[in-house]
Amino acid sequence: MKSNAALMKMLLLAIVSAPGLGRSQSATAMVAGRVTGLPNENVANFELVFVRDSSPCAVLRTHTLDGSFRLSSVRAGDYRVAVGGLSAGYGIRSMTAGGLDLLFNSVRLVASTQTEVLIEVARVEDLGRQKSSALRVGDGLRSVCLMQKVEPVYPSQAKTAHIVGNVIMSIGFDENGQVNHVMVIEGHPLLIQSAVEAVRQWRYAPYVFHGTIVSGITTVVLSYGPK
Repeated sequence: MKSNAALMKMLLLAIVSAPGLGRSQSATAMVAGRVTGLPNENVANFELVFVRDSSPCAVLRTHTLDGSFRLSSVRAGDYRVAVGGLSAGYGIRSMTAGGLDLLFNSVRLVASTQTEVLIEVARVEDLGRQKSSALRVGDGLRSVCLMQKVEPVYPSQAKTAHIVGNVIMSIGFDENGQVNHVMVIEGHPLLIQSAVEAVRQWRYAPYVFHGTIVSGITTVVLSYGPK
């Protein structure tokens, strides 16, 4: 019996001491970095945005007074990085973290670890790169992340008439993720108004493309009928 008790004690000690098991489940990541090439008159308007475009969605924003920035208590995960508030005629020359090009990749923020992000901006004529003002989501690109969703109300008239089916819409959203355009592609007339009213209240995580936040377009299908 004594040997069994001793063995049990050793097993419990091993479990408590196992890497990661004794850490707090609320452990968060940290981000710090610097922006260079920023014109003095632009410092007050400059904004750095971290977008987590996988569930749970998250949008973090910070500013800089002297070119440096820092974020603490950030939920670990993969984030796209974007800048905003640049003066007219300026764009991003480079954005990196540990050698990773953040203009084309997301950065993985790890709990209890500080990630260094370096950003260099320059005049547009020195960049030689054009940016899209709107981007179609899909076709190999990552999907948008819905932060706020309002379910449509099944119209009583359609319900009484036993009308079921889908309403398919093309949705446009702005740089803040707010839906600003809805075009109905297909749907029963008694269902369309309900569908449009619902999606106009949706909010997406801002879409990051080459280090900037751009408007986006995606397709939504809402189904009406028995669940």
